[in-house]
Amino acid sequence: MLRQRIFDPRRNLRIHLAMDETLLLQFPKLLEIGRIRIGGLESLFDKVFPNAMRRFRALKPGVTCDFVSGNTEFLTQAVLQRQLDFAVCGEPLEPSAYHFEPLYTEHIAFIASDAHPLAGRSAISPEELLAYPTVVGGPTCLYYLRLSRQWMRYAAEPKSYHVSPISAIPGFIADKSLVGAVLESTLLPSALVKLDVNWDDRALPVGIVRRRETHYLPSSVTLMAKLIREETANPHATPDRATTHSTPHGTYRSN
Repeated sequence: MLRQRIFDPRRNLRIHLAMDETLLLQFPKLLEIGRIRIGGLESLFDKVFPNAMRRFRALKPGVTCDFVSGNTEFLTQAVLQRQLDFAVCGEPLEPSAYHFEPLYTEHIAFIASDAHPLAGRSAISPEELLAYPTVVGGPTCLYYLRLSRQWMRYAAEPKSYHVSPISAIPGFIADKSLVGAVLESTLLPSALVKLDVNWDDRALPVGIVRRRETHYLPSSVTLMAKLIREETANPHATPDRATTHSTPHGTYRSN
């Protein structure tokens, strides 16, 4: 026996309305196109930025991203010159031109060979570091101004060698007569150790920097900033987690 299909215009109308509503909800995501430009410190390129981009692509597939690595001075100047929509870096030296939203805190760390005379000692005074040549980041790096202010308290300052970027400094510290100044998140070869130095002013706030006069941000930029906030709040993604890395050049760790 054949069953007749009864046409119900109300049911079909509901189906069409539901389909239209679904398409309308998808249209902004599908139709939005463009490119955003984000800058950040090198340590953010390990997990924070890749995780944020993966989530961003799922929400805005039509918008592409440029990620630029650099030190704080380079990134803040790029923001000011409108080359970047925003950057995640240290506090700008000229705060009046920027809005700074703190996300997390980096710290200055001193490192040396495990055969260095100071290795294994506790409560090392800053004065004791003065006896050893120090490898530090360039004058535009995240911590240079903080380090310079500390050395100003003493009659003498250590002989220093400038290396940029900061992540390259550990490669110069194999000589047991040298000390390096890096960030807590810097990857260390297994033959290097952190020194226990009594240093009061080691904290370096890192956050989102954008131009102060920017009152409107595109939704794609706002979304990326939100995702980066969430990733930096994730203890498994922030750059100060202890991890071990194997490379062709040996085993490295971050602490």
